Amino acid sequence: MTKPTAPWRLSILTVAIWLAVMAAFLAVSAKLARDSAGAEVEATARGLTRMIAQRVAQHDAHLTALVALVQAASPPPEAAIRQVGASILRFYPRITQIDLVDLHAAPGDGDARLLAMPREAAPPDLTLLRSPVLAQPPGEARAYVAAPGGYVLAKRAVPDPAALAILMRIDASRLVDAEEWPGWAEARLTIGERVIFAHRMTTAPLATEWLPRLKTEIAIDSASQPLRLVLERPQKLTELVGGGTLLAMLGLSVIGVFGVQLAAQRAAARAAERRARLSEHEARLAHASRVNAMGELASGLAHELTQPLTALLAQSQAGLRLAAAAPPDLALIAATMASNVREAKRADAILKRIRDYVSNTKPTRTRSGVNGIVKDVADLVAADLRVRNITLVLALAEDDPVVIVDRIELEQVLHNLVRNAADAVADAAPERRRIEVRTASEGRETVITVTDDGPGIPPDVLARLFEPFFTTKAEGMGLGLSLCESLIGRMEGRIAAANRPEGGARFTIGLPAAPRPAATLPEAAE
Repeated sequence: MTKPTAPWRLSILTVAIWLAVMAAFLAVSAKLARDSAGAEVEATARGLTRMIAQRVAQHDAHLTALVALVQAASPPPEAAIRQVGASILRFYPRITQIDLVDLHAAPGDGDARLLAMPREAAPPDLTLLRSPVLAQPPGEARAYVAAPGGYVLAKRAVPDPAALAILMRIDASRLVDAEEWPGWAEARLTIGERVIFAHRMTTAPLATEWLPRLKTEIAIDSASQPLRLVLERPQKLTELVGGGTLLAMLGLSVIGVFGVQLAAQRAAARAAERRARLSEHEARLAHASRVNAMGELASGLAHELTQPLTALLAQSQAGLRLAAAAPPDLALIAATMASNVREAKRADAILKRIRDYVSNTKPTRTRSGVNGIVKDVADLVAADLRVRNITLVLALAEDDPVVIVDRIELEQVLHNLVRNAADAVADAAPERRRIEVRTASEGRETVITVTDDGPGIPPDVLARLFEPFFTTKAEGMGLGLSLCESLIGRMEGRIAAANRPEGGARFTIGLPAAPRPAATLPEAAE
């Protein structure tokens, strides 16, 4: 029978399920939040790179316009160049300086800057730029990291020998306005391996630096200004698991846990109540079965009691005659009285077995020798089997296996099996009216087998043998073997039925062997 779950085990199981559900919820929430944040980083990076690409394209356009003015006349039209340059500086504040330089001028020569806009701006470092700009093909623009916080965009205006060039200084920090950066963003703009600008997020998640950052890197679509945008988003724990959502989930889950716990406790209480009702019903059924069995054996028991009663009567009459003799033979009278005592004890033993068998006392498990229980059942059915000319053979183990059972319940099971075997061989030939009860120890199990030499059990009946209310007897109720299975199950044992190859049926009972030694446990009387 299934044992009820202990309350503390049920509580641990409930808490474990709750923790597993919460862990799964947190994992799913964190993944969804991270995926959403990652998608936001990607979308933001694409938007920023498109914007930066448009602005660097404007640099190329301004540089092309200025070079065209330089090439328009010789010498270059200074007034027109200044006018256009001033307009560019006014409307595009990220372009901080425009210079027209002669790349052939000696280093340090003040005349190298033919035009400077604005005039007060520091000149570009021609020492670093002269050679690479001279190596540029005329008409091609290139960017050089030659200024802190930005870069210089250079383009030669006229081929050698004049070697004039326009140098345009770009402030990288103004390629994206401060308000255009999201508050969570940490970004870098690079040309090659050099960082020309770094943006820091406004609020740093100090407590979540151990979380991996979301990061993406996109190149700006520009041949002259090969910028790359690296955009990162530090992760906050509160972003991965929203506080409100977590609190709501915790609240709902706690309510759910208590609800499940209460429902489980109520279900356990109902199951315990059902088991109690079932146990009570089985006890009543077992008692009724024993009373019914004793009714069927009444004639045999009457014959069994007749023998000691008849002996008592005859020997008492003989004792009266001996006492009336003169002189009375005291030795014979004493022998007669002793014989009467033996016969009275024999009758009392028979009545005690009947009283115990049909009693409705609460089951009590004790250490009991199996051989003694089998002998008691044999004595109980001996008279009935003699009347029906059926032989009962006992093949008992020499070590008398010990089990912990309720003696009356095990007697009832064996009595039922022996009676069924007797019914099976009742119509057989006299030499096959035989029943054998065998006991044996097999490892940690005590095995009792009841075999007969009858016709066996039909296959269709064998499959349903232990079903309640299934019977092949005209006057049977179909509860005997079902009750046997319940009683053996209550003893934590097993019962099975099979047909013997040589004919007849075999019922096998397996019971847990009692541990040895067990001096502290009471030994049941045999």
